[in-house]
Amino acid sequence: MPAHREGDRTGGSSVFSFGRLRSVCWILVALASAACGKLPFGSKPTDQGAPAPGWKLRDFQPQSPRYREIYGLEQFRGSVVLLALYAGTCDVCIVLTRELDRLDKQWQAEGLGVKIAVINAKDAATNQRDLVEVADFPLFQDTQQVDAFAQQGGGTDDLYVYTPGGRLSRYFRWADSVTVQPITRQGQNNLRAAVVKAGR
Repeated sequence: MPAHREGDRTGGSSVFSFGRLRSVCWILVALASAACGKLPFGSKPTDQGAPAPGWKLRDFQPQSPRYREIYGLEQFRGSVVLLALYAGTCDVCIVLTRELDRLDKQWQAEGLGVKIAVINAKDAATNQRDLVEVADFPLFQDTQQVDAFAQQGGGTDDLYVYTPGGRLSRYFRWADSVTVQPITRQGQNNLRAAVVKAGR
């Protein structure tokens, strides 16, 4: 008769299962990742429903109530968030930032309660002033160490709309979604529809 393993003494009901342990570990890691704002396996930060990335950057907007503080999107929980990835070296980005600022004031007057923020590309750190001069909302400076653009999974001119709970409601890639850029009436209307939907 073969010798019983340590876990076989109760007739097999307590047999140590590496497969079961592995499954439990994967679940725990996924839960921990979600709690930390990191994505579980196979998910992308641009997937609908993805949690907002956990980056923290310095706010360089003097008009912001958190000017010079280092923080991230978690500070906007409870509100719909429209986040844009721009670069102060890009003339188009400066125009888009100005138009977002105009929309921000319009939406505030309408009582939409949307928070708008922009991340300035890490290689545009010396061109912050051009963005500061055209907007009042928070402006974050990306860095080589944080690389928030990579954490967001996007590139310059991309837009993200997050729910009040911090989940991605809509991702707009510049190459695919020119109609949501705020330089056109159609783009403004489509952006408004996206933020209204995110708040429902």
